[in-house]
Amino acid sequence: MSQLLAGVALAIAAALTVVVSGLVGPEVLGVALLGLAVGGALALVPAATPARRAGAFALGLLAAWAGYLLRAVALPDATSGRTVAVVAVVALCVVVAVASGGRLPLWAALLGAGAMAGAYETAYTANPTAFLSTSPAQATAVLVAAGLGFVAAALVAPGHETADDDADDDAGPRRRRERTAEQVTPTPARTAAAPEPAAATATGVVHPFPRAGEPSARTSPERSAPKSARTSAPLVSRPFELFPEA
Repeated sequence: MSQLLAGVALAIAAALTVVVSGLVGPEVLGVALLGLAVGGALALVPAATPARRAGAFALGLLAAWAGYLLRAVALPDATSGRTVAVVAVVALCVVVAVASGGRLPLWAALLGAGAMAGAYETAYTANPTAFLSTSPAQATAVLVAAGLGFVAAALVAPGHETADDDADDDAGPRRRRERTAEQVTPTPARTAAAPEPAAATATGVVHPFPRAGEPSARTSPERSAPKSARTSAPLVSRPFELFPEA
């Protein structure tokens, strides 16, 4: 059902693109399908928040524009120049994703770069010297078409983000790994410590912990007494033997 609603919303956005092209310029009609498809995919993919996806897309489009500027100013119009420009654009998209700590998805940045290349490559090849006059119009056209597709699909797309996902994105990959380890590693059971033996004092009062110099409950008075005290004198059984008869 959600896919049907997204298709209807994108069809309405396509009709609006025709109306907007009369205000922005005829370039919008040339990239209408490309922009609507890119914007719809950007809104329907359940990764990161919609604002972060849109930000990564815009930065990727800007990186592709910078690649065309590099080709027009410093690189030769040959295979080697195109290769260097493509590598530079991809590297800029990777830098954007890494510098943001994964908050701006790499795929969205590459999608923006691809949209700019698909909309402007033909015009640039036809007239590379007119880069400063033709590139802003093409970039604006693809942004308008992609923006309409993004808004139309985002209005009917189901919510995929949760509070835990947002917290993990803010914390970065390291925190996400820690949360995963906490969920997988079982918590060891705590064992209760054995109670200390009670100690009895001379007054008969039992203390939970023995004091210094006092015998513990497990030590009998006979064992704690000195050896000399435990040896008693022999008992006299016949007291008259102590005094012999005269």
